[in-house]
Amino acid sequence: QAQEALARMAATDFLTGLANRMSGIQTLAQELARTSRTKTPVSIALMDLDHFKRVNDTYGHNTGDEILKGFSAVLRQNIRRYDTACRYGGEEFLLIMPQTPLDEAVKIANRVLDALDSAPVSTTNGEIQISISAGVVEIKDGEDIERCIDRADKLLYQAKEEGRGRVYM
Repeated sequence: QAQEALARMAATDFLTGLANRMSGIQTLAQELARTSRTKTPVSIALMDLDHFKRVNDTYGHNTGDEILKGFSAVLRQNIRRYDTACRYGGEEFLLIMPQTPLDEAVKIANRVLDALDSAPVSTTNGEIQISISAGVVEIKDGEDIERCIDRADKLLYQAKEEGRGRVYM
């Protein structure tokens, strides 16, 4: 039981309870291998909380942590049980969607965005409205991890540059 608890701790982001970056990358590698064998689609979304630095500067880092936890809860509630959400770094999150073509992946990412739009996150400093920007891509056959994440990252930054609070594919 102790070994299982240690393994869980090593794979989990301590703040959000989501998979951590290392665990997410391992899951993505497994999905890339599976899609190569089965020729089923897999898509990813790279999501970033909009204006998160402003939240930390205005309300403090404890409230920023509450926002990260609140977003993680919304993310978990709006994805499928076989999707993997991980905290990729800071306020950036990676969503891995196995057996999912691009159009369906965009719907899932937009469901998360809509859920955030419809309800602010409760914090000790009151309710705070947050949004995300996201880049969504379907993995190409033979594509490596760095390349697919780079494509999603470029779309994420395009979404940020063009107004934030949107999902680009």
